[in-house]
Amino acid sequence: MKILKSSFTALLFFCIAQPTRADVFDDVVKALEEGNMQKLETYFSAKIDLELADGSFYQSNSPDLRKALAVFLSEHPAKAVSIKHRGPSGGQSFVIANYLAKDGGVYRLSLFMEGDSENMRIRELKFEKS
Repeated sequence: MKILKSSFTALLFFCIAQPTRADVFDDVVKALEEGNMQKLETYFSAKIDLELADGSFYQSNSPDLRKALAVFLSEHPAKAVSIKHRGPSGGQSFVIANYLAKDGGVYRLSLFMEGDSENMRIRELKFEKS
C-alpha cells in the first residue's frame, strides 16, 4: 500500500510539474499582453509567418519580423487578450483570441504553435482588424 501511495504521489507531482500546451499558450498570451518581446522571442520557431492588421506580411525569424511585431505591440499595446478557441490542427495547435488594444482597436489573433508540450514554438501569428 505504501508503494502504491508513493507511486500515486510521484505520478501526481509529475503531471502537475509538466508544462502543457495550455500553459505555453497562456505564457505567450501573457507576453503579448505585457508587450514583452524578450519573453515572446523565446517561443519563436526558426520560421515564423507574421501577418499584421495593415496587411503587411513577414516570413522567417528575421530582425525585420521582430521589429515589425515590436512596433505593432508598442503602437497598439494590449488592454486584454482573451482566448476564445483552442485546439489541434494537423501537427500544430492553435489559439484564436480577441486582442483588445488600449487605443480602442479590436483584433482577432490567430496563433499557431508546433512541437511537443515541452518545446512548443510559434509558427504563425496573425492580427486581423475586427
